[in-house]
Amino acid sequence: MTNDNLEAFMLISIEKSILMELDNYIIIKELQGIIKIIF
Repeated sequence: MTNDNLEAFMLISIEKSILMELDNYIIIKELQGIIKIIF
């Protein structure tokens, strides 16, 4: 793997993990909202 490929791969990995974190954050917020409605 050349340096450029490695850099691109790392950027993609970082972006994916950020997106997953965001998804988890949104899901948690929605669950908290649902829990507040129930209780």
